Amino acid sequence: KVKGAEKDIQELIRLLEEVEVRVNEKYDECTVFLGCSGAGKSTLFNYLQRVPLHGKSIGRGRYKIVFDPKIDATKYSPIGEKITESETKLPFVKNNNFDCPGFRDPEPLQDIVNAYSIYRVMSQNKKLKVVLVSSVAELESGKKEEFLSLLDQIGEIYQDNIDALCNGLCLVITTAED
Repeated sequence: KVKGAEKDIQELIRLLEEVEVRVNEKYDECTVFLGCSGAGKSTLFNYLQRVPLHGKSIGRGRYKIVFDPKIDATKYSPIGEKITESETKLPFVKNNNFDCPGFRDPEPLQDIVNAYSIYRVMSQNKKLKVVLVSSVAELESGKKEEFLSLLDQIGEIYQDNIDALCNGLCLVITTAED
């Protein structure tokens, strides 16, 4: 018996059931934000939803984007602190837009939940626009091959409807960095 395996399986089941609760409506049209953990998906998502954000100095003329301290941040999609950590653990839905958890999460159980979340969003909705978010740091690092693989995977999903992909894909490159 693997130590902690039963607890992990129970947590995984709980999270997968929560995904089904959160992604239970079918929309005729929606937008899904996809990308690797830490690329800036949630920050972009919140900005486009007009959530009050501002820059917080982290020294040397650099800033990180955070929620305005005057708002209740629990009502919005969480923003992560580091490129290697994801704060979005479950899909967040607002105005027919889905902020999905990121790819390549360092936690294996979370990576399963992330994959199921994305599958659920993509299979539940008819007309889907994809906002693919990547960071300059990701593309400059050794992860660029993984990014190209991700593009191939999206192409496979849309292989029978390439027009939908061409008319519904937006690539956003952020300057998110660790």
